[in-house]
Amino acid sequence: MYDNYIIDSIQGKYIHYGECRLTRVFVATFNASNHFKKVLLDFIGESKLRIEGYKCVAETQDDKKTGINDIKVYYSSATNSNSLGKKIFVIENKVEDVLTEKQLARYNNNKRDKVYAFVKYYFLFNSIYNVNRWANFYEHLESSLKNKIVSEVDKFIIYNF
Repeated sequence: MYDNYIIDSIQGKYIHYGECRLTRVFVATFNASNHFKKVLLDFIGESKLRIEGYKCVAETQDDKKTGINDIKVYYSSATNSNSLGKKIFVIENKVEDVLTEKQLARYNNNKRDKVYAFVKYYFLFNSIYNVNRWANFYEHLESSLKNKIVSEVDKFIIYNF
């Protein structure tokens, strides 16, 4: 694959609002590519959702105080694919900013939210937290494009992620 937004983020070639932009690009890619959805769900260990993966939608969770976004993944409504149903999980996105246990605990205190974190730098935390590196996800995504039959639309969308 050639350089794209996720590679630029991993290599530190992004501007000050890059973390928010990566979140927004992630959400757009997730919503537009069924292959991306399947790869993500497998990567984070939510493969049981693959059967329902086409019914998942993502949106940004805007924090009014910090302006930083997390990613929320929902079931889409059975009657209206643009309507959000039950929240499945949240992804805390960190590129250059520090991820703290306090941030992850905030979700843990709210028993309704299952949380995953995607980071550029790995942070050692309690094993109850699901912390993944962006680079590892990208490698998983890249290998999935080599080993599977993927539509040209999915390839275009993912190559531009």
